Amino acid sequence: MKLNSSQATTTPNPPFSLPPIYLAHKVTEPFDIDGNIDKPIWDLAEWSSDFQDIRGNINAPKDYIPSYHGARTRVKILWDEENLYIAAMLEYLTLEPECDDDEKLVTDILASYTERNSPIYHEDSDFEVFIDADSSCHYYKELEMNAINTVWNLMLDKPYMDGGSEHSARITTDPNDPLYYEVFRQKTAAKLVKGQINGKSAVDRTPNIWTVEVALPHEESTKFNLPSRRRAPKVGDFWKINFSRVENQGDINWTWAPQFDWDPVTKSFNGIVNMHAPECWGYVFFLDEKTKSNVQSMEEALLSWDLLVHAMSYYYALHYFKSVNGVYTDDLSLLSLPTNDLFVGHEVHVVVADAGSAFVINALDLETNVSIQVSHDRKVSYSGDNII
Repeated sequence: MKLNSSQATTTPNPPFSLPPIYLAHKVTEPFDIDGNIDKPIWDLAEWSSDFQDIRGNINAPKDYIPSYHGARTRVKILWDEENLYIAAMLEYLTLEPECDDDEKLVTDILASYTERNSPIYHEDSDFEVFIDADSSCHYYKELEMNAINTVWNLMLDKPYMDGGSEHSARITTDPNDPLYYEVFRQKTAAKLVKGQINGKSAVDRTPNIWTVEVALPHEESTKFNLPSRRRAPKVGDFWKINFSRVENQGDINWTWAPQFDWDPVTKSFNGIVNMHAPECWGYVFFLDEKTKSNVQSMEEALLSWDLLVHAMSYYYALHYFKSVNGVYTDDLSLLSLPTNDLFVGHEVHVVVADAGSAFVINALDLETNVSIQVSHDRKVSYSGDNII
């Protein structure tokens, strides 16, 4: 069946129009990856917006917001023909905390894991990078690292919610095992800038700062992607990307792009505590060393963003329907769906197959003729000029 967006139930605007966008400039000179992000080459890159609670600061309990803890996290990005370069600064108590109770504050840099491919976020202060180079929500890559440069690399064939599995050398060290995944050309470094590691800063509110510097080879970031996207980026390309800082054994999660998705139960767009929703991530745009651009031009290139948000709301509504009724449905009048001015001019079809156990969503922008398909296991594919 099909449903024009004007027929759906009216709901408030979602809490975003576009996810965060980073404009990454190309560099032509090699440089060392040593954790020092004060070297001149990083002056070519601007700091990102400050990280928020994973749900967005406006939606999070106040004791989960970075400013409550006097904390700050930012990133910079550069690139060349071989690598994506990332610098990050993770700060503790460098701002005046909003909380007077020292026991409640995130104050200490914790680093205990020393073995490669350990689950860093379980115990340590953790910086994470997520890359979905072909925007498919499948075969995306994740890097985690602590302040003593212990790293964990993994790949998800699809999100955990969709039956995805971790592929990593933590799961198996047998290269012939389908779940084996490892990287070999990646370079990482961590540096203590101020304070101490595994100390107790809450006693006198001493600031702590550590930095991260990473070189991620394009060949490894695009491995297993769609054939047309299994290559180094070109000027004008863009990837989906996100960053996360995890503290308090996973209880605190601060991200660059907050995670918002449609909730068919509350019938609203809500912040979610789940990094494994790649459709919510932000974008890195690849510019050359001379290009002068602005966010407005990027918005024009992302005309399909609202179509993706719309298609994914059907995905969540269909999954909720199955959780209640045992099967998917193509009767869209039975689904809790959003609409607002953002979605005017879209046409959506749902095809249910395999006795109600599978579906494909086909969403079309009637003005641009761009279309998006989303499968029941969140595989996203695109047509038209805008591959988001």
